[in-house]
Amino acid sequence: QLFVVPADGGKPVQRTDVAYNVGGLVWSADGERVYFTGNELEDDEYNRDLTTDIYLVGRETGDPRKLTSNPGSESAPAVSADGNRLAFLKTRARGEETDLRVVDLAANGTFRGIPRTLTGDWDMRPGAPTWAANGAAVRFLAGVGGDRHLFEVPVTGDLIRQLTTGARQIGSVSTSEDGLVMAYTVTDAVSPAEVYVNRGDGTLQRRVTAFNDEWLAGVTLQPAERLTWTVADGTEIEGWLIRPVGYEAGRPYPMILKIHGGPHGAYGNTFFRTFHVLSNTGFFVLYTNPRGSTGYGTRLRTAGYREWGGKMQDDITDGVQTLVEQGLADPTRVCIVGASYGGYAALAGGAFTPDLYKCVVAIAPVSDIRPLLVDVKWDNGRK
Repeated sequence: QLFVVPADGGKPVQRTDVAYNVGGLVWSADGERVYFTGNELEDDEYNRDLTTDIYLVGRETGDPRKLTSNPGSESAPAVSADGNRLAFLKTRARGEETDLRVVDLAANGTFRGIPRTLTGDWDMRPGAPTWAANGAAVRFLAGVGGDRHLFEVPVTGDLIRQLTTGARQIGSVSTSEDGLVMAYTVTDAVSPAEVYVNRGDGTLQRRVTAFNDEWLAGVTLQPAERLTWTVADGTEIEGWLIRPVGYEAGRPYPMILKIHGGPHGAYGNTFFRTFHVLSNTGFFVLYTNPRGSTGYGTRLRTAGYREWGGKMQDDITDGVQTLVEQGLADPTRVCIVGASYGGYAALAGGAFTPDLYKCVVAIAPVSDIRPLLVDVKWDNGRK
C-alpha cells in the first residue's frame, strides 16, 4: 500500500487500501498528488492479459482514481517539471511492442485529452521515460543489438535521437535540474560499471570514478569478440566469444555456450563476471542472441514464436558448429548452459544434438513445455 510521511519525519499516513500491490510511485509537480501503478487482476490466476494501470491519489485526502483502462498495461509514469504532461509506457498485449506515450494533464492531475504515441514507428523497445529539463522532450534507455543507449524524442513525436554511442551499455541516468549535465554508469565486456558525466546533449563525456581500476590491474581479462553467422533461412544472428586466458592458436580448448532466458531478453556489451572466471580457467565462452531476443526489432523478436526447440535452437547450434568448424572449440568438449528459457534450450540441445554437447546444465528450466502450449494464450491468442 501507499503511505505518505513528512520528509523530516513523523507518523506515516496510509493513502491506499486496495486489493493489489502499489508501485511506480511518482509525485505530481506541486507535491499535492501521487501517481502509482497497480494491477487489479494480479491475483486472478486465470487472467493472462496485461492489465496494469496508472492511478492517482491525493497526498492527504480522496480515494485512488484510475486514469487508464484495459486492454493493455501502462507503466513507468513520469511527470514533466512543469506538471503539465505525463509520460508512460504502454504495451497493448503480450507479444506486442511497448511504446512511449505522453498525455496532457489537467489542473487536478487527471488526463486532459487522449495520450499520444511518440515511438509508434520506432522498431525498438523504449525503457522507462524521464523528462528533458525544458519539458520539450522525453528521454529513455533502449537496447540496440548488444548495446544500451540513451535516446530522446520531442513531445511532438518527431525524429528520435540517440545521445550516447559505442559498444557498451549505459544505465542509471541522472540529469541536473537545468539539464546542462547528466551522469550515468557505463559498462562493457571488460569493464565493470563506472560513473561518467556528460553534457546534457551527450557531446562531452568523461569518466569520474575508478572503483575497479586497482582490481583490473591485477587480473587478466580477454575481450569479447563480436561474431555473426547466417542461418538457413537467411537470418543473421549475433553473438560474442571470449577466448581462454593464455590462448594459443591451434590448441584445442573446451567451450561453454551460454543461453539467456526470456527468451525476450538479450546478451550484449556488459561485464559478465562468470564468463571471465570461465575464461581464466581455460574455456572458450560463447553467448548469443538467437531469434526471440530483444534489441533487434520486431521481426527478429517475433521470429521466435512457436520456435522453441526449432529455429531458435538452430540459431544456437549453427553458432557452435561454426566455431567447431573453424577449429577453435574442441568438438569433444562443448557444454551448453542456460537458465529459464535458456535452461529449456540447454535440455533441447542435449536431446536433439547429443553428439554436439557433452555436457548440459539447465538452471531453473522450462522442463515441460506442454502447459505453455495448452494453457497459456501467448501473443494475441497464439498458443
